This record gives sequence, C-alpha cells and structure tokens, in this order.
Amino acid sequence: MILGMPIWAFALLYTAAVGALFFFCFCGAGGDVCQRGISRLQNVLIKYAVKMVESIPFCGPSIVSCTKSTYVYVVHSRNPLMQILYGVLVLGGYSLYMIRYQHLVPNPYVHEIHCYLPHFIVGFTMLSFYWASTTNPGFITAESWKKFDHHEYDGFLYVKHRGCYTCKTPKVARSKHCSLCGHCVPRFDHHCPWINICVGENNYKYFVLFLFSTMFMLLYASYVLAFLIYSEMVRINIWKASYYDPEVGRRVPATLVMMLQYMFFKYYDLCGLFLLCFVMGIVMFFFLGYHIYLIIVGTTTNESAKWSEASYIYKNMQKCVDSCNKYLEQKKLDRDICPQKDLLDPEKAPSFQERLAIEFPEKRPSNLYHYGIFESFSRVLFPHRYQLGKVAIRAKIAKAKQSKAAAKKNQ
Repeated sequence: MILGMPIWAFALLYTAAVGALFFFCFCGAGGDVCQRGISRLQNVLIKYAVKMVESIPFCGPSIVSCTKSTYVYVVHSRNPLMQILYGVLVLGGYSLYMIRYQHLVPNPYVHEIHCYLPHFIVGFTMLSFYWASTTNPGFITAESWKKFDHHEYDGFLYVKHRGCYTCKTPKVARSKHCSLCGHCVPRFDHHCPWINICVGENNYKYFVLFLFSTMFMLLYASYVLAFLIYSEMVRINIWKASYYDPEVGRRVPATLVMMLQYMFFKYYDLCGLFLLCFVMGIVMFFFLGYHIYLIIVGTTTNESAKWSEASYIYKNMQKCVDSCNKYLEQKKLDRDICPQKDLLDPEKAPSFQERLAIEFPEKRPSNLYHYGIFESFSRVLFPHRYQLGKVAIRAKIAKAKQSKAAAKKNQ
C-alpha cells in the first residue's frame, strides 16, 4: 500500500498520467508552442547529460560514443528489435499459459475445444507476422517504376515532373522514399518497426492480415483468460470470503474490490496476462479499424498526414499567407510563384513539400484516389492486377471494348 492506495492502482494511475502527459506534449492540444518547449527542454537536458557523462574519467567519452551509436541503430536504421520484442511477447505469453494454466481447461466455464484452438490461432498469427515481415512492399527501381505507374497524378499531393533525388528514379504517384529502407515505395503507407519494413503496395494486404490476426488472438486470449479467472474464483468460493473488522469487532463480508485485489496478487501472472491481452486487443481493434477506414476512403497513413496539413492551412489560410509573405520578403525564392491556373496541373504545379500557402487552390482539392469501396479493396487485395502500367491497362480496356463491340455485331 502507498498512502492507502493499492500498488496495482498506483501503477495504473502512474501509467495513465505519463501517457496523458506524453499525448499532450507530442500529440494533443499543446500545439506547436508545447512541442517547441518540450523540444528545447529535451535539447538542454541531453546536452547537460552528455557533458556530465563525458566528464567521467577514462570511460566517459567512450560511453557517449557508444550511446550515440546505439541511438542511431535503434531509431534511425532498420533493425529487428521490435520484431524480436513481438515474438517474445506472443510466444512468451503463450508459453506462460501452456505451462501454468492450460491444465485448467476444460472446466464448467471453458469448453474442451479451447485445449486445441490456441495452438492454431497463435500459429496463424505468427505465420501472418512472417508474411508481413518478408513480403517485399514493391521497391521502385529504374527498371520497375513503370510497373507501379498506374495511379494518376492529382497535381496537389503528387506532381509528375518531380523525381526522387536519392534513388534517381521517376517518382510515381502515391510513392515515397523511405530513408530507413533506402528505396522508394509504391503506395507508401508507413515504415512499420514491428515488421521491420515499409508497408507498401505489395505487402499492405499482409499487414492488414497481421493486424487482424493479432487483434483476434489478443481478444480470444482475453476471453479464455477471463473465464479461467472466473472459474478459479468459483473454485475457491471467493464470494463467501470475509475478514475481521476491528471497528465493528466481528468478521464482515469482503467487498468486490478486496476480492479482485486478492485474485490479482494470488494469480498475478494470469491477471497480468489478461490485462495485457485485453488492453492491447482493444488498441489493435481501433488500429485495424483505422486502416480499414483508410482503404475505404482511398488514402494512406502518409497521405492522411498530408491532408491533415492541408486542412490546417485551409483553416488558418490568412495566418499562413501572412507567414508566407514574410518568408518571401526575407528570403529570395529560387523559383517563380505558380500561377493560379496551374496550381493543380501535374506538369507545372509545385510539389506538396515545396508548395507555399499562396500556392494552394482557393478550394481544398478532392481526393483523386477515392475509387470507391469495391475498387479500393480490390487494389489492396490484388495489386498485381493494376501493375501492368497505364498504357497496358488502357490497351487492355480498349481491347475489351472492341471485343464487346464485335460480339454485338455478330449477334
């Protein structure tokens, strides 16, 4: 007990407070001012810590150098650390269940089928994890770029005249260069550290399958573990538990909170595994839902961030235009301002990254890649159907029309 508070309640409260602080500082209502303040504070603390460590005799500089190298490896390069963590969490939790509590199944509350289902569910989850981790997202090269050039340029998020400065290849619509993978990726969504590779056109369906299988495994485990906990509560007849209360001088029935505290401390591994599976299952449920939503509306995580930035500019257009004019006064632009008539021309419009606020169209452009639910899912599930190149697709469509016309004439 800490100041009359149970340890588990204190731990939950502490986690919630830290999570809320992290969300407020980096994602929430604090905005740019809060982010700049936190960034400055981080820089000051890091510089102070580096000086303190460097002052340590003999080994100080070596510790700083090793720490910097480790940071670069963990944060700024591809590495299997998150994959290893995922495997440890899944297989570790599965092993804990099999060693400690599998013998409790079956019982009056858990059917015999749950003796076998966990093996198949965990096995399929690890298989989907393997598929998502090893499937090439479709790296764009000088030889393969035409294969992925089947999206039109919208002239806003993507322009035709801009190539990749790093790969020296044409930048097809909806692609993005990933600094961690070192390649341009078609229909780039994001770089996922859990599978240690980019999520792109060729492996997006396996990524969604990985999300679904992980979510299903976690919620299924929560269901089984919850009933195992309940069966143990029934077995020890905890409902009749009581304790001696010195204030009234007799034994009184235990409250529900006391019963749960007792179960948590007696079966800490079982209850801890249940809480982990339940919380992460809910998180995965919403994360999967978010990606299904992205598929339906025809966008990606990368494009969603760009549209959010564009929405902010449109909501604060006057403020952004004023800042843009000040920038133009202080620094000479190395190109001409794009005229209003060419703002959505893929051949003439500036790229989204280089576009100034005064170069935004009067009305927010619509999403050119919102193909409809059926075609959006078709492009995710069967990407190779669309990887024939625009010329080949048009030729195929024209040939199909000619065949239909010939068939009608013959009739």
